Amino acid sequence: MDDYERRFMAPEERVVFREKIVSKAAFNVGLALALGFALLGVALAVAGALATPGAPFFVGGALNVVLGAFFAITAAMFSVTRTMITDERVHVHFGWVKRKIPRASIVSVKAVKQSGFKQGKVSIGVDGVVRTVASTSSSRNAIEIETVEDGRRHVLTVGTDDPEGFLAALDPARVRVAPTATTAVEGDPVALDAAPVASASRHGDDR
Repeated sequence: MDDYERRFMAPEERVVFREKIVSKAAFNVGLALALGFALLGVALAVAGALATPGAPFFVGGALNVVLGAFFAITAAMFSVTRTMITDERVHVHFGWVKRKIPRASIVSVKAVKQSGFKQGKVSIGVDGVVRTVASTSSSRNAIEIETVEDGRRHVLTVGTDDPEGFLAALDPARVRVAPTATTAVEGDPVALDAAPVASASRHGDDR
């Protein structure tokens, strides 16, 4: 367990799986927005220097520079997602959002393939389910974790480059892992009362 993990976990928690996903697409989108607002801010400041009165232009320029700085910070923060699975919880951190999911609240998990760019997207469907996309991996593999919290269903999608290891670590005593990621994607959600996984031990503390 490193210093980052110690800050957010209880001392008795044992990490059985950890992964860090860096999304270049999320960083590039945020950086493009940051540069756009910064350039607009500079343009307004120059216009303010040439115009009389120039105060409105200076105010607009300052606001756009602030927005540019905000998007630069969020680009760096939300382009990185850390997932840490312990004996007790699933920790998913993206940007300043930190989810701590008790294992007992997990209803089902399944491997999926992502399409498009949906980093950080949160939506509520007509069925009342809250769906959150934490990250998108370069391999387009992801895990959907369905939970019930305070009587409401939630589905959290987390990008991963190791879907089989992710599934096994969620509950190595009860979750069945498909032979390949492709099979898991095409199959049904993994029931939490499935058969044991013999290969789960390779995702222990030595990661």
